[in-house]
Amino acid sequence: MKRVVGFLSLAIAASALGMTGDEFKNERVYGGEFSDARTATIAEILTNSGSYNKVEVVFEGTVKEVCQNKGCWMFVTDGTQKIRVDFKNYSFFVPWESEGQRVRVQGKVYTKLVDKNVAKHWAEDQHSPDVKPEDIKQDQLMTMVTASVVAIENGPELSKEQKDVVSGTAQKEH
Repeated sequence: MKRVVGFLSLAIAASALGMTGDEFKNERVYGGEFSDARTATIAEILTNSGSYNKVEVVFEGTVKEVCQNKGCWMFVTDGTQKIRVDFKNYSFFVPWESEGQRVRVQGKVYTKLVDKNVAKHWAEDQHSPDVKPEDIKQDQLMTMVTASVVAIENGPELSKEQKDVVSGTAQKEH
């Protein structure tokens, strides 16, 4: 009986943390390697951003949107909320066609004041920003993650076109 209760407790805890317990299939890892870090959900990070500021976390979600220039940022959603993810030191990129894929991210959470011009630029780059670029009149307090590693279920390799754009030998055709 203790074993069943222990298993159920673990399953409930994993569910509460947003972890499905399902292993990613055909996982492709971009960036470094996963290490021990605090597990959190997107909702927990955004709701308690002050207590997560500068804390290394691991969370899961679905890729909502990817930078269509180089693949240098993405938004990850839990189905309700989304969080912006940039990549540490601009050292890796994710495939343009990653939208809709399950993702696991490890990175450091930052809540910071983003210059209004940068916030406008970021909004212009999004398909459907939360705030329209023309409505941004002042600096924006934002919570985001700087990822050191990303795993995408069924994640493809970067295409030749994307590799050429990243290396600067080509520009993306729109």
